[in-house]
Amino acid sequence: MRDRTRRALQDMQDSASTAMRYRDEAPDGWLDDGLRMDAIVRRVELVGEAASRVPVEDRDQFPSIEWREIIGIRQHLVHGYDRIDFDILDGVLRHNLPRLVQRIEELLA
Repeated sequence: MRDRTRRALQDMQDSASTAMRYRDEAPDGWLDDGLRMDAIVRRVELVGEAASRVPVEDRDQFPSIEWREIIGIRQHLVHGYDRIDFDILDGVLRHNLPRLVQRIEELLA
């Protein structure tokens, strides 16, 4: 695995883990906490940004990662902030990011 790809995967893992931790600190109230909400949105954006740094030929080697969706959510958050569906974002935090972190751990092992 290329160093560039390894660094991007590590960045994805770090930002995803941080976003989940921010949510877990107030699972029922993170949407009422503007700072926490902004921090979570930013961390999810960073997951997508790091994913976009993985060369396409390397992405093809790791089909268990949903590259298109990860990069797509980043695009939506950055360019459509006023239209974020926070129920969907909460689902990403509770379901998609834990699976992503697990897959990345397996790849980096």
